[in-house]
Formats: sequence, C-alpha cells, structure tokens
Amino acid sequence: MSKNEKAGKNPPTPSNASGKKMSQPSIAAFFSSRQAPPSPMTPTATPSPSAEKQEDDFDVQLVETETVTSMTAIQGNKCTPKTGPLKKPMSTFSTPTTPKSNGRAEIASSSKKGNPAKRLKKDFPDSPEEYPDDSDADPDFKEEAYKESDSESSEGEPEIESDAAEESGSEERDFKTPQKRKRGTGRGGKRPIIGSSSVAASGKGKNKPATSKKGQSKSDEGDGDEDGDADQPEDDIEGDVVGQHFHETLDWLLPDKRRDKSGVLHKDLIARGLTPRTLKVPSDFYRSEKVTPGQIQWWDMKAENFDCILYFKVGKFYEMYHMDADDAVREAGLTYMKGRLAHCGFPEAAFSLFSNRMVAKGYKIIRVEQMISAVEMKEKKLKSMPREIIRIHTPGTMSMSTLESESEPDLRSDGNRDASCLLSICEKFRVDMGTETYEYGVCILYPGRGCFLIGQFKEDRYHSRLRTLLAQHTPNEIILERGSVSAKLSKILHTTADRTRKEFLAPLTEFTDARKTIEILLEREYFGPVMNPQWPPVLADMLELGGARPTCKTGYELAIRALGGSTWYLKRCEVDIDTISLKNFELYSPADESAGAERVFQKNLQPKHMVLDGVTLINLDILPSLNSPSTSCLLSKINRCKTKFGSRLLKDWVMSPLYRIPDILDRQAAISDLTVFRREDDRLYKVIQTTLKGLPDLERLLSKVHILGSLRRNKVHPESRANMFDDNVYNKRKIQDFIVTIKAFESIAELSRRIGNSFSTSKSSTLKNITTVAEDLFPDLGPIVEEFAKSFNAAEAQKEGVIRPKKGIDKVYDNAIAAVDEIERWFEQHRAAMSKKFQCSMTYFGSAKNRYQLEIPVGSCGKMPSSFELKSQRKGFKRYWNSDITNKMVELELAEAKRQAAVKDCTRKVFEMFDNHYAEWSKAVKCLATLDVLIALEEYSSNLSQHCVPVFHQASPEQPPFIAIRDGHHPLVYKTFSGGEYIPNDAFIGTGEPSDASYSGSLTLVTGPNMGGKSTLMRQIGLITVLAQLGSNVPASSCELTPVDRIFTRIGASDNLLAGESTFFVELSETSAIIQHATQNSLVLVDELGRGTATFDGTAVAAAVLRDLATRIKCRTLFSTHYHSLVERFGTDPNVKLGHMACLVENENEDDPTKESITFLYKFIRGACPKSYGFNAAKLAGLPDAIVKRAHEKAQQLEHLMHLGKLNIGG
Repeated sequence: MSKNEKAGKNPPTPSNASGKKMSQPSIAAFFSSRQAPPSPMTPTATPSPSAEKQEDDFDVQLVETETVTSMTAIQGNKCTPKTGPLKKPMSTFSTPTTPKSNGRAEIASSSKKGNPAKRLKKDFPDSPEEYPDDSDADPDFKEEAYKESDSESSEGEPEIESDAAEESGSEERDFKTPQKRKRGTGRGGKRPIIGSSSVAASGKGKNKPATSKKGQSKSDEGDGDEDGDADQPEDDIEGDVVGQHFHETLDWLLPDKRRDKSGVLHKDLIARGLTPRTLKVPSDFYRSEKVTPGQIQWWDMKAENFDCILYFKVGKFYEMYHMDADDAVREAGLTYMKGRLAHCGFPEAAFSLFSNRMVAKGYKIIRVEQMISAVEMKEKKLKSMPREIIRIHTPGTMSMSTLESESEPDLRSDGNRDASCLLSICEKFRVDMGTETYEYGVCILYPGRGCFLIGQFKEDRYHSRLRTLLAQHTPNEIILERGSVSAKLSKILHTTADRTRKEFLAPLTEFTDARKTIEILLEREYFGPVMNPQWPPVLADMLELGGARPTCKTGYELAIRALGGSTWYLKRCEVDIDTISLKNFELYSPADESAGAERVFQKNLQPKHMVLDGVTLINLDILPSLNSPSTSCLLSKINRCKTKFGSRLLKDWVMSPLYRIPDILDRQAAISDLTVFRREDDRLYKVIQTTLKGLPDLERLLSKVHILGSLRRNKVHPESRANMFDDNVYNKRKIQDFIVTIKAFESIAELSRRIGNSFSTSKSSTLKNITTVAEDLFPDLGPIVEEFAKSFNAAEAQKEGVIRPKKGIDKVYDNAIAAVDEIERWFEQHRAAMSKKFQCSMTYFGSAKNRYQLEIPVGSCGKMPSSFELKSQRKGFKRYWNSDITNKMVELELAEAKRQAAVKDCTRKVFEMFDNHYAEWSKAVKCLATLDVLIALEEYSSNLSQHCVPVFHQASPEQPPFIAIRDGHHPLVYKTFSGGEYIPNDAFIGTGEPSDASYSGSLTLVTGPNMGGKSTLMRQIGLITVLAQLGSNVPASSCELTPVDRIFTRIGASDNLLAGESTFFVELSETSAIIQHATQNSLVLVDELGRGTATFDGTAVAAAVLRDLATRIKCRTLFSTHYHSLVERFGTDPNVKLGHMACLVENENEDDPTKESITFLYKFIRGACPKSYGFNAAKLAGLPDAIVKRAHEKAQQLEHLMHLGKLNIGG
C-alpha cells in the first residue's frame, strides 16, 4: 500500500487492466464501480490562497528601521543602491514605492519602471484575481512588494519571517532565527562582476573581518550605519572578498576543486566529455557554517542534482540560490536580491515563462514544491518546510506542465515545446576480420504527445541510416550509455548534433539491459497490473510472451535497451507515467530497409515509401535546417494545414513520400475529389475548414487528460501531494482544458454528421475511410461526447475549479452530499426544538469550526442547563453549544471531509473515464489529421499558377525508369535573381524527347556557365518528384514518371570542420553512398563532383563515377560538370545524353573575356555548352580586369598542354 493510501489521501481504486477499449461503460456505471475514498479521521482546514501567509524558510526577516536600501538598477553585475524612508515594519518581499528592479521577476529589463503588479498583469494577462492591479488588494503585490532586505545573518544568509509566523508567534525558522540588525549591512553597489575579484577568498589583508570586543565580526553586530548609507566600508564584509557572494567564498566549491559524490574532480569528468551530476559537500560544512534546516534541504538537493538548476519554492515564489542564481540572472533576465547570499526569484504564476526560457538555452530545471501549508507546518511544529522534487524540465522532455493551459495562448510554452524530442541510442560495435560492423537500437520520444518510436537496425560504414534519423527526428536531448560510445558515433554526434545536450547513463544501473528493462516496465505497472499487462502491439512483437516472464526476442535487444535508458531518464524527470502509460508506441524502421527482409511482421516485399536520407533532406531544402530557415523549405511552402496535428502528419508524409502506384493514385483521387467537392458545395467545404481551424492541439490535450486522470499517478507522483499557492487557479485551468477538449470533440461529431455520405462515392478509399462513421473507420463520437457534456455543469466547474457530477452519476459523491444535507437538516430541526423549549426566537451564529452557535436573548437564558456551553456573546444575546450540537459538529466535519475527498477524486475520475475512450478519440484525431493534410495539398495544388496531375507508369524490362517533365517550375523559387519570372524548363531523363525519341540515355550530362542555374534545375527535378509521390499536383504543364525508390544528392561544396573532413572527402563519402545503395529505380543528382581536389584527380574520379552510373546501375541521373573533357569522352555513349543551361554571349572575345557580356537564359536545352564562362563570374564578382585577363591567358596555356597530352581519362 502506498503512503497516500495509508494516509487516506487517495482511494485504492482498481486499475483498468484491459487498456483503452473501443467500448466502455457509461459514466454512471464507471463511477459506481469506483470505491469510495476513505474518510480521514480528522478534517483538515485548508486556508484560502489569499489568506495564507507562507512560512518562507529562505526569506529575509525585515525589521522596523528608519530607512531601507534597495537595489534599483543593475548595470552588468553591479548594483546601484537607492535609499528611502520606511515608516512601518515591512512585510515579506516589500520594496520601495518606485522600484526599477523588483529583484525577483524582472520580466523585461532592470530599467523597467512601474508598479510590479502592473508589470505582471502585462506579462501574465492570465494572472488570477489574487494578483489584482489594486495595490491594496493583496499585501504581497502592493507597491511595497518585492522590496529587498539589506539585513543579513552573521553568516551572510538571508533571514525570513513570514506573516503567518508573526501571527502565530512561532520563533522556529527553517533558515535561521532572525536577529535584529542595524541598518546598512547591505552590499549596495560594491559588488563587481562575479568571479572577477583578484583578492583571495581567505580574508587576508584589509578584507579580514574586524571583530568586536566579544569576538564577533562587525557584520554580526551590524555595521553601525545608522543613516542608511548603502555604501559600506570594505572591512564591513565578514572575511570575504568585497563583491563576492557567499558561495564564491567556499574553497571546495571553486571550479577546480569541485568533486562528485565519489570524489572525482568535476574538471576531470568534463575533460572526458561527461557532465558532473553530483556534488560532494564536505561533512563539516553544515557545522562550520551554521547552516539552517532550509539550507541543508537546498544543499542536499543540489548535491544530488548538480547538473540542474533548482527552482526552489518559498511561499508563492520560486527562488534560485548561490550558483543557480548566477545562471538565472545571466540567462533568464532576473536580478539579484540584495544581500551576501546570491539569490533571485519570480512568482509562481511566472513558472512557465522562466522555466522555458532556461530550458530553451539547454539548462535542466528542477521544480521543487512545498508539500504542506504554513498552517500545517505550524501545527506539526516542524523546523523546516517539507519539500520534494516534483519534476525535472529538460530540453528533451518538454511537455505541457500542469501549471499551463493549452486553451489559453498566453499560458502556453514557446513553440519549441511542440517539437521537443528525446533520443536514446544503444550501440553495438564489432571489428571482425578487419571489418567494422555497427548496429543500433533507438528509442525516440515526442513527450508533448507521448509518442514513442522504437527500433533496431544495422548500419553501413557511412552511417547513412543514423544520419537520416538525426535529420528526420532532430533531437533536443540524446541519451547514451557511458563508456559504450564508439569513436564513429561520437564523431557523428559531434558533427550533426554538437549543440544538443547529451546525457551519459551508467551501464546496467541506469542504462539497463533488456531483461532489467522488461522487469521495470512490469513492476511499475505502466501497462497495467503485473499479472496481466496490456503490452503495446509494437513492444509485444519484440517480446516472447509465452513464458512465466516476458523475454526479449533475438534482434531486438538493443531496441529494448534504448527504451530502458529512456525509462530511467524519464523516471528521474518524473514524466515516466505521463508518457509510457499512454502506450503510444510505433515501430521505427529505416526508410531504406527492405520490407520483409529484416522484419518478420512486414510481409509485403515492395517498399511502401520513397527513401529520403539526411543528405537529401538538407540538399533539397525539404525540411527546415540550420542553413535553411523554416520559411524556405518545401514543408513550409505546401503546409496549408489548419491544425497542429495535421501539420505533424504532413511532415511525416514529406519525409517519406509514397512509392507504390496504387497508394499514390489513391491520394491523387482524394485531392481531385476534394477539388470537385469545393466547387459543388463550397459552403460545407468552408465549414470543414473553419471547424479544423478552430480545433486545439488535441493530441497534446489527450495526453494531458491522460495524465490528470491517471489513478496510479495520483497515488505515487509527488505533484499530487504538492501544496500550490494558487492550486485553485491551476485546477480551473485543467478543467478549462478539459471543457475545451469536450467542446472540440462535440464540433468534430457535428462535422462528421454534416459531412455524412458526401464522400461515399469517392474514388479514394482513404477519403472514404476518414469521413465514414463505422466501427473500424471514423468512430461515432456523438453518444460519448453527449454523455460527458451532460455529466456535469461546465460553467460551474470552470468557476469553482472542481467537477461536481450531476445526481446519479457518482454514487460516492451523491452519498457524501446526502450525509451533509441530512446533518444540516438536523441542525435546523434542533433550532426549532430549542426555540420551542425556551419559548423564544433563536438563530444560528458563527462560521467554519464555530458554526451553529445558538444565539439566545439574555432574558431567556436564565439558568442554562449544564449541557450548554457558552461560546460567545454580544449585547443582549448569548451564544451556546449544547452537547448535541457538539456531537453533531464532529459528525458534520467528518461528513464534509468525505464530501471534499469525493469531489476531489470525482474530478480525477471524470478525466480517467474520458481517457478510457482514448482509442476513439485518437482514431478521430488521426482521421481529421489526414483530412487536414489532404485539404492542404488540394489548396496548394489549386493555388499553383500552372499545375498538373502526374501520370505514373510501372517500370518493367519493356519500360525502363524515366522522368518526363514539361514546363516545370521550381516549387520554392518564383523569381530569378534578377527579379524576373522564373523560367520553366523541360526535363527528359531515361526517355527520349518528343522531337527525338531515340535520344534516351538514363544519364544526362549537364554543362553550362557558372551561375547559369544547373544546381537549381537539379533541385527542381528532385522536388517535383517528391511532390508527385506525395500525391500532390506539381508545378508543370505535364509530368510522367515511373516511381522513384530513393533520391540521392551530391550538391554543393562544403567541408565538415568539426569532423575533420575536407570538401573532397565529403564529396567522396556522399558519392560512395550513391554507388553502394542506388538501384535502377533511383534518382541521382550529382553536381560538379571533383571540385574539391586537383583538376586531374577530380576529372578522373568524376569520369569513373559517371561511367558506373551510366553503364552498371543505369539509374536516372543528372550529372553536372565543368570538366568539358567528360563531354568529349562520353558524348557518343548511348547511355549518356548531353544538355546544358543556355546563355547569350555578346561581344565574344577569345583574347579578352572582360569585353564579353553574358546573359543567362536559365533554359535547359539539348547539347553541350562550349565553355563554362568562369571569367564572366570573376568579372561579376568584382575582380580587377588585369587579374581576369592574366587568368584567361593561363587558362589558354593549360588547355593547350592538355590537348597536346591527349589524356585518356575515360578509362
């Protein structure tokens, strides 16, 4: 039994062992099957957020003095002090009335002026009513809010006393017992840039602490600065270098002396490429520095999580201390609070803003919450506030926090959250007979929607599959096994993901083997009870499930191990239940893996998709990359999707175009039918578009509802126990998101009803399936949505922050309500009976625990029975409890506690019941995503100025592979460099031209002037082919082709400095992959191979590759070159056609190229270009005429020598 169950916090409700089913019981039946939550023995009074004053363990106690010094501006790391009068004791976090820096959440800049509450309102328009602009409405947000104390303890740590503690008279402090100090001990403007001081931290010389007669340092007694002057003499700082924060004076915390818990120096770990995760705190540190329980708490957490920044909850603020504060000030735009202790912070409402800001820069953020209220802490007489780590936010695990709302744009995280990707890689490396072999297991997680991709594959020597994976699924964080990363993998990650955060896990204990991984998945019950787990189909295919315990099948050990590494890391981040229990697992197979050859459950031998490797995705600008902004790629040009989930599906389609002709024709038919439908029923077509546009990100919302409804998470996750200052606000957001989700599915059900049989006669089976309501097609959502919509009052739930089900839905809740009502009726009956007995009118007085006091006129009191206890009185009246009322009050409090528990669990049970229909919701979202993408492709096709439907032919011995494009336009280029309209071009590869059918070689050798458009032509043909096999129309007057199984590209000249690879080596590596993997059905685009080396070497390599492509592989190829000797050698080869980019030469002069004028026609025509006109490019680049002339002379001499040599480079 869990701790929560023992405490009576959560009911031990049976798990849903059957997983997510298509058919689910009604809501009423579901609630009736839930066990009633056990009632606590004593009710707990929870103070309202507005009334509660938190025990702020780390805050500074502010005492009544004459003046206050506060930090008003920060220039770099220097503080500018300002003094002002103080006429009354300051509350916690008070500040001068006209602050320039609030010291905590400086949202824009330290010079931003105005009321802090107004700034929060501006930056957080969603701020709850607890933070009104009226400065008198809440003491923590008055103009005095955020005022920093310049008081500091003898050890330089801040001292805090909350209002709650003041009211209670408690003197126990989590951080340090406050000590009344004289003014002027603040650090003021003396603080230089961190770490810049040249004075040793030993305290020698003038910085040695001056001591009083009692042996105390002056800072212990106060500096005696009675006039409030913030500029203190240097010897007022206790033994530390002036300007240093406390943590900078700790010798063992210096960068060169830090050690992890095992005693290894951090600098040694960093030298090995590892990130220090722990910190060894000297055993005598707590005693020597007199640290308080609150400090011990912080240092204990930091010592175990040194690689993270602690967002440490104190009251309703998240605080950063010591080195964490340094990072937050530098990276998040926060400002230091005054004092020797480095710290800064921001209010609870700003968590998403400041956590996302840090995570976006690669930091890991730990959210630490208080587990009880200040009142509970006082009642339990605890010395420190219990706190726990709720979650670790990292770049690869970014998902919607429960503090956020998907339905409120101002509360969402930044756009990077949606693309957050965590990649776990398990490598197996062997050297056999001098041959290196690599095999990888991978687990890819998109945490925002809880989607896992898991697989295992063998790699070639070029690691093309892994490179493609990294291009298709750009990770924000990579998990690796410590000590098991080969030099090759390390080199690839260094070059392709150098800025990506990498986590190295310990073998076996963290990066677990397959057997241990399976045990962990079972023990934690991610997929249901241990004895009856509902394994996701993809995982079930990887396991042997027939025995007593599941075991891993041969060939999947690395994949399961990669999942094990992810599981450990997700557990550390406290998001394992949120993601794994969704059971949303898909198989990852490399695009070039032959179907059926290596996967027993893929039976069709013909590949389903075209392969686009990482090099091609980049070279053709298909996806956004570091070199190509998101607005300049194919995906952005065709993305007309109205929904987030539609855009994600479109990206998947673009990365893997279709290969099988029937599948392509089916998509073409869908787009064609949508075009006809738009013309015939434009009104309904617009309704579809409007409905799609109005839908929220349902994939993410379904994931959030799953998290909030998880019974297991509610039992074991620390967040369910956390005491949030604005808990009611967050509950309202959760319910708001839930209501938004229900309304979204209501609109989907209505849209499905309106579409009806509109596409029943479509030639596209895809379009029919996604719009036809049937058991295995589009689910019938109407009855399910209607049941949820009627189960509770949405407006009331959104207002109160709790879901109160209507009568008859939840028997537990109904019984709890009835019990309270019955007791309240008794009180009314008892009042009537007492009025009759005493023969006078009586009323009840009081509230909360002092309710139901019988208010009796003094004249009727007389001699009261002994069972009557006087509780209070007013003029002319006395108020009593009798023994019956006393007993009933105990019953009432217990009944109300039961009702409160029932309400709280009822909200969770509604979410759980909704999540039990996940299969239907998810199926509907996938259907709508497909419809959204098809409509987007239809809109893209219709908006093209010239377009056609590609015609596909099946390749055969009688019909060799070919591509024939007439009047083709580049999908991404609509204007030429000179601003004119783009020139359309014809391309006939592998087939004869209309004017000469016999001219039909599979390889076209392309020549032409520099800057004439050769590379653009190649990209144009590649992108048109991708569009054609997406099923889209293409920008051409006509397009016919046989399907392309893979596009290879060798375009552009670039080196790889990080990998130590030269331009020529990169060229040869990409070319080698083409020679190794190209088939007759491939499309190869090679641009100026050999440019990275000497002319002779480059020409020889280009000639050899050209010959192999033309005579052995015989795939469709565009091969551009400036080596005109290749034209001479292969001009008569029947497998090679000649073509060039035309240009117009005026004033042609063989002796002086500076007099020539070249006009690029950007037209691809038959035949070879006589020369490259490179000197024209030199002239356009601005080289002096003398240099151009001299270069021309040398070129003529070289050509003459080559002609005399009669070099035979063709073989």
